[in-house]
Amino acid sequence: SEGLDQDEFKRRLRLLKAELHLLTALADLGGVWDLDRVTEALTRFADAAVHACLAYVAAAERARGRLLGDPEDAAGPVPGLFGLAMGKYGAFELNYSSDIDLSLFYEPSVLPLDESVEAQGFVNRVAQAMTNLLSDRTVDGYVFRLDLRLRPDPSSTPPVVTVSSALSYYETVGQNWERAAFIKARPGAGDLERARAFLNDLKPYVWRRSLDYGAVTDIHAIKRQIHVYRADERLEAAGANLKLGAGGIREVEFFAQTQQLILGGRDATLRSPRTLEALQALVR
Repeated sequence: SEGLDQDEFKRRLRLLKAELHLLTALADLGGVWDLDRVTEALTRFADAAVHACLAYVAAAERARGRLLGDPEDAAGPVPGLFGLAMGKYGAFELNYSSDIDLSLFYEPSVLPLDESVEAQGFVNRVAQAMTNLLSDRTVDGYVFRLDLRLRPDPSSTPPVVTVSSALSYYETVGQNWERAAFIKARPGAGDLERARAFLNDLKPYVWRRSLDYGAVTDIHAIKRQIHVYRADERLEAAGANLKLGAGGIREVEFFAQTQQLILGGRDATLRSPRTLEALQALVR
């Protein structure tokens, strides 16, 4: 991507996405790849695309003198800034039309910024620039719809949250649906070492030693909200929606995650982020 203007960078990334979809679909329809290989290919491309966009934005910020340091730093294009892959993206379960869920966090004291640059404003601009590169619709389409809302209290927090405030939030007012979301979380972009440390700090929050039956009520409440939302769509036969209908994908995922939240604190073999693996572990 070095030396490309923004329009050309977007164009090449979108063409690569189209090629990836074509090759994956051929291997899929031809029976060369099974389901896991297909979803892994789509997810690994998402990882590569997110990294490329972060690196591109970081290079532009270095050219303007706002970001300092070595572009080849082992801590990533912007040391101190990292993204967690969440949901199907985190579990290597992306399908051909999936959005990608990315939660962005940062350590203000680590960012190698020029002294004139305010850290929160800087990381917010980086997040917006990455979103535009991935999600803008051009004549070549788009790469991925990027969703940054799986962060603490998204209605009142900036798109990138400090590590300290995120940990404080989850340890004090974090909800069970957020615990469930972190079952599938993994380091996805940026400063991966700090991402791993962050997830390690959250383990006691997600995986509780006590048998947490209170989590069931919360998860069921979310499920009821989805069913209420679907109730007004009268053009669709009841139960016919593969994702949100009775016995659909979302219901299966909620069942697995509820059992994982109840029992996973005592049995680490139940902590798989992948739904099929989690179900197999629960059967055992």
